[in-house]
Amino acid sequence: MSIVVGIEAEGQVWLAGDSLTTIGKHRIIHDGKRHEWPNMVLAFVGCARIQNLIGKLGREPHRIDDDIPELMATLRAEIIADGWTPNKEEGDPQDWGVEGLIASRSGLWHVASDFAVLQAHPDQIIAIGSGREYAAGAAAVLDGAHPEARLDRAVEVAIALDDYCGGPVWQYGIICGKPHLVETEESA
Repeated sequence: MSIVVGIEAEGQVWLAGDSLTTIGKHRIIHDGKRHEWPNMVLAFVGCARIQNLIGKLGREPHRIDDDIPELMATLRAEIIADGWTPNKEEGDPQDWGVEGLIASRSGLWHVASDFAVLQAHPDQIIAIGSGREYAAGAAAVLDGAHPEARLDRAVEVAIALDDYCGGPVWQYGIICGKPHLVETEESA
């Protein structure tokens, strides 16, 4: 799995995460779980195949707008059209085995495994992936610190305590409607 953490605070939306992907017993460092789209940044954990489909949809900017619920409905339809079916092992016929966060000009959005979306409240920390409990705890302890510092530390703690998190820490911030990438040093 992975770790991705987000918060909307101080008029900005921030996302941070690790860069490790595990596929079976293989550990790969890459940027595949985060996607820069016009006016937003998406980060998903779970299935590598869905990461590819998200990237494919992102290469068609004429199909992307700021309506996040409609965008996720479109993504779900693309996944079905690609011939992929939900994960039946979880017992929920709508479980696709993924979870995501979206930072957009309209706020921070949590994407559930059925691609339903819920907008986060301002100052609410949302963490997804196998290291979510560690990251959420670390971010909560740093309440009052700058959002960038909180999320950076949250990801570092998840990397230190969860074997399925690792690689360099990345951050995105949506400021004045324009995403920018802030690379941080590689974490242990």
